[in-house]
Amino acid sequence: QETPEAEEPAPPTPPSEDKEGGLSGQRSSFRKLEAQSAYNSLLHHPSSFDVESLKNQPYMNEKMILMYDRWRKLLKGFYNDKTGNFDCSKIPDVYDSVKYDLIHNKHLGLDMERLYYVSRKLANCVIPNEYGVDAESKRRIGARICSRLLGKLIMDLD
Repeated sequence: QETPEAEEPAPPTPPSEDKEGGLSGQRSSFRKLEAQSAYNSLLHHPSSFDVESLKNQPYMNEKMILMYDRWRKLLKGFYNDKTGNFDCSKIPDVYDSVKYDLIHNKHLGLDMERLYYVSRKLANCVIPNEYGVDAESKRRIGARICSRLLGKLIMDLD
């Protein structure tokens, strides 16, 4: 039985610009929001972010060729043409990239709404199970990930 998806919270108040109209006022506002424990940007839909101040320029002066390369690399890692298989471990990367572009580059007219919703649904299933599906597999994976660090700590304590 499926549980109904929680509604997304109201969009945050857009950060104000500083006297010169630059991004330092936005960064300052973001830091204030980030300091509030109740604020989490992951809970907001990308369409709720205001990018009017960034009209006609890519976010942080990213070049279109870099955006293309980012997506090309992601697609190459996500889908194997030879085998026809998908790498499910790349779903969180797809979701993050789609959300990033919808938030920061929506003024470029990218049609990514459907990809956002599909990748979000898939990410909601994949991310909680990234490091195992039961307690034993989580412990086994965690031990493998941390074994070198733990070995170094033990040697340093001796």
